[in-house]
Parts: sequence; structure tokens; C-alpha cells
Amino acid sequence: MDPFQPQCDATRRTDFDRSAEIFCLATEFDWTWSRDDLDRFCAAAGWTVTEHRELASKSRRTSLACG
Repeated sequence: MDPFQPQCDATRRTDFDRSAEIFCLATEFDWTWSRDDLDRFCAAAGWTVTEHRELASKSRRTSLACG
């Protein structure tokens, strides 16, 4: 197995499909450009906000899997 090749095409396809869904959601989302948008967008995306940082208002931790 080549360590530099993706291990599973199905996983890569799923990641691509989910990324496309999030992109479409973002383009159709009713942005108000307020801090509340982050919570509303996360909810619309089906993500769970697990951490809010008051001093870093642009930081949210979600259930979105990376890597």
C-alpha cells in the first residue's frame, strides 16, 4: 500500500460530498453577519457546538470530524 495515496476512495467521496453540502448550505444561509450566525449555521449543518470561547468570539469547536 502506498502511504501517500488515500486509503479509501469511498471515504474521500463521502468527504467531498459532505463538503459540497456544507458549501451549498453556506451559500443559501441567511447571513446577518452577527455572532449569532455561527450558532445558527452550526445547527443548520447538524454540528454540535461543544465549546464557546468568549474572548475569541470567532472560535467554535464543533463535532465536525477532521483528518
